[in-house]
Amino acid sequence: LYTSNFQRSFQSALIIREDLGMLFSQLRTEFSGLLDPRKMGALDFGSTASWPAVWEGDAADPTNTPPPVAGSLQPGASVESPRDIFRRALECFTRLESTYFGEDVVLVSHSDTLSLFTASVMGTDLRNHHTDWAIELGQVRCIDLSGTPISDKFAPTDLRGEYAVGDTAVNYTSMDTSQ
Repeated sequence: LYTSNFQRSFQSALIIREDLGMLFSQLRTEFSGLLDPRKMGALDFGSTASWPAVWEGDAADPTNTPPPVAGSLQPGASVESPRDIFRRALECFTRLESTYFGEDVVLVSHSDTLSLFTASVMGTDLRNHHTDWAIELGQVRCIDLSGTPISDKFAPTDLRGEYAVGDTAVNYTSMDTSQ
């Protein structure tokens, strides 16, 4: 059971831990920032009513970022695009797989982060993360990776992302849910 170090996630993880009958020693708090909420810049700590505009931007461009913090010396450090979260997801999954291969893992994080993580692991288009994998506050979702991938085009190289030199792997733009 891995949780973001933000209080609301940690409290949710405590409830899940108790419901699953897990030992407290099986609860891990992630301090590296991999499970942190998406950096929303000027929208952080504000109303979630402004998030749909960010998701509209995400649908048009996977490098879309919310407006940065005004007057920041490093405006880019206060915001994250879907592609930035994709890189975070890859690092998180790589760490978890190397440590817990073949075991069930529960991630407790934040809605935008988890919808992008889900799009990453399912190989769907990051631009549609909020419509394909919308997660409500407090929602629990099980993703079973033991079966056959939804897309028959899925290959391990897809999980490397688009940042390696010469890498042409991309997320798939559609997903057949009829299977």
